[in-house]
Formats: sequence, C-alpha cells, structure tokens
Amino acid sequence: MASSLLLPRIAGYQRAAEKLLLGESFDAAEAASMGIVNLVLSAEDVGDFAFAQAKKLAALPPGIAEGYQGVDEWWSGDRS
Repeated sequence: MASSLLLPRIAGYQRAAEKLLLGESFDAAEAASMGIVNLVLSAEDVGDFAFAQAKKLAALPPGIAEGYQGVDEWWSGDRS
C-alpha cells in the first residue's frame, strides 16, 4: 500500500500509474531517473560510501537533527 501512495508523489502520476497498474518492474538506473533514489552505487562501493556518509553525520553539531524534523514533517504532510 505504501508504494501506491508514495510513488505518485515521488515519480509523478503517469510513471507511477504505468508501473503500478501494469505491474512493471524497474532497475536501479530507472529508479534514479524517476527520483526514487538519490544515487546508484555498485555493491563494492556501498560500504565505503555508507562509512563516509556516517562520518559526515557524526561531524555535524548536535542540534542539527532539530532542523531535519521540519523537513520530515513537511514531507509526511499533505503538500497539495
């Protein structure tokens, strides 16, 4: 159910309808082109990328998460 609600918001109604109604699958490259994922990495690069991102997060000031809450609330709400 979540995919049928979120996919149109992320990928647009037409693309979501095509994928959901016809049961069409898509690969990582197409997911990136639809805006569903930010980045496509090879299996070999995932660990290094995750570690680098974790280091960036750990270096942020402690209160930075408070700013993110507003973004999360906006994303979860009705923006239409």
